[in-house]
Amino acid sequence: MKYSYTSSHRGGKSHYKVLAQLNNKSFCGIQQGRELHATIIKDNNISWYWEEYGGTVCWEDKEIDLSNKETDLDYTKECYRADGSFWMDFDRPVIPNNLYKAFPKFFECDFILYPLPLLGYYGYPKTGDIHNDIEICDALEQGTPWMKVDLEYSIKELRKRRNIIAYKEDKRHEAWNFFTGGGEPTLLVDGYEEEYVRQIKLRLHEARRLPNSVRILFNRYNIPFEMFSLDTGDYKKVFDIEKTIPNDHTSSFDVFPIIQKYLDNGKIDKWIDEYLSEI
Repeated sequence: MKYSYTSSHRGGKSHYKVLAQLNNKSFCGIQQGRELHATIIKDNNISWYWEEYGGTVCWEDKEIDLSNKETDLDYTKECYRADGSFWMDFDRPVIPNNLYKAFPKFFECDFILYPLPLLGYYGYPKTGDIHNDIEICDALEQGTPWMKVDLEYSIKELRKRRNIIAYKEDKRHEAWNFFTGGGEPTLLVDGYEEEYVRQIKLRLHEARRLPNSVRILFNRYNIPFEMFSLDTGDYKKVFDIEKTIPNDHTSSFDVFPIIQKYLDNGKIDKWIDEYLSEI
């Protein structure tokens, strides 16, 4: 059985990738934002697929060695090419209407992360910042994709998979994940605490909304899916794997030094309490 996994930001994506590597599963991670590209890790090889201006679909390959490094988050993060300049000008995002020609390569993989672009949907949730022009939840619920895809083909392939939609039950931990790693830490460095908190609350709202938006999309196309709790879900049972890691293994990944300062002075806890009282 092959799988797809959909979650919000701070929703276990790194965890899913580590499990793929730990269990020797081929993996395709699709970037969810405007700099759309796909990363395939298979047989100690990593490949990137993207579309250039003018519609040319490009790819690049590199050999990697994951032996004894499957759970090393710093190393596995490096496997994703950090230099996005080769696929995207952030000021002029491409709508990749030819990338679907590479989708057969994506569907070869055991684990697909973030399959929504395979159905024509990509973008960010509302974040309150420069990315506010692409609202993925609205698009999913209204049935308004941006990309050209071979929809019949993608639906057929996704129907062959176990399609997992992840969600959080523990609202306090979900809020902690966002306040410690789901925002723009430079706002805190520059002293814009209120703006940081405003953006985090908006992102949390969209993160809580996304699972239902994806359910609406999958139901529209009769694509089977299962809901998966990030707090109590059994990864071994659901993904039929032998090796696993603690559910919170990746939760503290990418905690910036400025965030640690706000953890130490208690402001993070204060903001979380305020957010929970509002919802």
